[in-house]
Amino acid sequence: MTDLPELLQELADLIGLQMAWRLAEVKGGQSVFIPKVIPEDHWLADIVGIDNARIVAAYLTTGAGVTVMIPKGEAVSRAKKLALVKKMIEGGASANQIAAAAKITQRHVFRQKAALKGRLHNRQLDLFASLDDQGDKT
Repeated sequence: MTDLPELLQELADLIGLQMAWRLAEVKGGQSVFIPKVIPEDHWLADIVGIDNARIVAAYLTTGAGVTVMIPKGEAVSRAKKLALVKKMIEGGASANQIAAAAKITQRHVFRQKAALKGRLHNRQLDLFASLDDQGDKT
């Protein structure tokens, strides 16, 4: 998923999207210290599991450890919402159903549908082109 902040995307690639989301929901917006060696009772192990915590530590740390800023949960909420909208669009749900499920407007659903179809850009006529040059962009 490319809509996640860079660190969360890297973590999702390492430990899975659900675990990266969970970490952002619990520690989002905070600077946290991750030691090189994760004990079983470490806060990170409590959130993502000991095996995943050790994978994260091995990936992020050099020397004794590292302090990182975990992206806020709002980025996760937006990413989850976008994933839900995309899944429902691809599943053929109506704009009303999608808007209700994702708690967004129908207009936003239509924009997402257009973006998925690649039609969001180039909808506007060129001000300086003749109408003959415009073709059927309208």
